[in-house]
Amino acid sequence: MGAFKRTAEKVKQALGFKAGSDKEWKPTSNDRNNMMVKEAKKFAVHIKNLHKDISSWIKSIDAGITTVKSVLEAPLPRAYQETVMGVEPMDPTEHIVGQNVQCEALPQSATEMKTKMQEEVLKPIEQWLAAYRTVKEYNKKLDILRLDLDTKRRAALELTAKFNKLQSKDKPDSEASQAALHKAQNEEDKMNRLIQRYAESETEVFNALITLIRDTTVLREYVAAALMIMQNVFRVSLNAFDLQSAVRTPMLPSIASVPEVKGMQQGSMLRSPTVSSGGPLATPSLMQGTRSMRASFSALPTSSIMGGGGGTNNGGSYMSSVGGGTFSAGGNRTSPGEGKGNPFGSPGNTLKASENPFGAAAGYGATSSGSPNHSGPQTSIHSSSTNTVGAAPAWYNKARAEASRAPIRYDDSDDENSNPFK
Repeated sequence: MGAFKRTAEKVKQALGFKAGSDKEWKPTSNDRNNMMVKEAKKFAVHIKNLHKDISSWIKSIDAGITTVKSVLEAPLPRAYQETVMGVEPMDPTEHIVGQNVQCEALPQSATEMKTKMQEEVLKPIEQWLAAYRTVKEYNKKLDILRLDLDTKRRAALELTAKFNKLQSKDKPDSEASQAALHKAQNEEDKMNRLIQRYAESETEVFNALITLIRDTTVLREYVAAALMIMQNVFRVSLNAFDLQSAVRTPMLPSIASVPEVKGMQQGSMLRSPTVSSGGPLATPSLMQGTRSMRASFSALPTSSIMGGGGGTNNGGSYMSSVGGGTFSAGGNRTSPGEGKGNPFGSPGNTLKASENPFGAAAGYGATSSGSPNHSGPQTSIHSSSTNTVGAAPAWYNKARAEASRAPIRYDDSDDENSNPFK
């Protein structure tokens, strides 16, 4: 059917025109799918923002870890003295900031974070967004089919009215009456085929939307997974530090050899006036007596850190409760310190990679109960008279599987009235 007839039908419905003299005529309804798409559209804004922010966090953490590594590998500044050969450092050996730190473990932890975040969090989100866009497109096609159906319904009613008018004037078996009857029956057959086609398509879109809604129910676990993965990159990085070992600082001159500067007391440099013993981070002054003092950190409780993180003598980078685990809806999170098992459910509830992105069952539910049976031109058509939910259609699962090929869009410009809250 042409675009002109669809536009004309859309205008008639907007203005409330009835079909012929039938005052009870109503347009075919697709209200339930339209309302679900409208709410999914609002929710998709949050999903897109989540994907955007998590991607930004990954870039920021990766850049921060790179900066930390460069700082740890930087040499400490040295004291210089004048000699007969010129100005020379007192300590010929350079000492880096990150002494006894496994600096190579830092970028490795960032790389593993990016891999896990992409596979376990971002990819499922992208699959949901791809399915959402596909459902929207199919609902738009369904609306076009609905306009075609209503146009055909109007035509069938008009031809039926024309036949009845001829029946009242001419003989029932007259040539004109028989031609009108044949034309009306032919139009009604076309209408019934459209009704069947529309009912099947409407049910498919409905089942896809129900699956889309189910797929959001375990999004909480994926948000928690993102936070856990980011938490672990810092835990792994911390485990790369051996804070129990001494730090060798460059040789410094004694206080007696430091030229006195008027207005400044000896030993007052880099001193915090209000913290504990005077130095920064509750440390003594960096100049005290005739020896060099290093910052005296209290021992960190590294032994109580949860899981088998990477770094010194830990044999791995990510705690076992996250590494390689998948998520299942409704599972219980393991308590801190256990470091084992699936973090959001028992191993028996682990989902397969082929299942829905957010853990909901794409194939969930009973088989569709079939399309409603409509006969003849009717005052109103309710093709969605049943709320029985069937399996998601094949095109829904195909959209999820091909999600990685579609570019991520963070706006709703592809929607009508691009504001998602209208």
